Amino acid sequence: MLLAAAVRARLEAGVADLAGRVLGAADMQRLIAQNRLPQVTPAAVVMPLGAQGGPVVAVMGAWRQIVVRRVGVAIVLRAPGGAEARRTDDIEALAEAVLAALAGWTPEETTPGVMRLEGSEVMAREGGTLVAEMVFALDDAEEVQ
Repeated sequence: MLLAAAVRARLEAGVADLAGRVLGAADMQRLIAQNRLPQVTPAAVVMPLGAQGGPVVAVMGAWRQIVVRRVGVAIVLRAPGGAEARRTDDIEALAEAVLAALAGWTPEETTPGVMRLEGSEVMAREGGTLVAEMVFALDDAEEVQ
């Protein structure tokens, strides 16, 4: 399953303010190499954060392992010229829209779990830029030989 790609598509379709401005890992790598953030905001960056294996259990004669897959969503919002207070409300509203689009959703009907928020944090960056970092997790299961 390509969770980050599914999340990007979900945000593009489900959060109007981010339509056309949801970036992936390669896009972010290019911006970091240039020491930049997205120029047009609001924007979001979706990054796969890896997976963690859980117990292996027998289910109807097959072995299955629970796997928790994680994905990060960073919302970037520029707040130049003293507009930080108003933009703080804006980034909070965007984070709520992302939460509404992802929490309780599953990218595939066969996935046993649904997306859940593990944590979030809003940080101020130089130049009046605000970044809301959100981590989502999805319980999945894999067959094991």
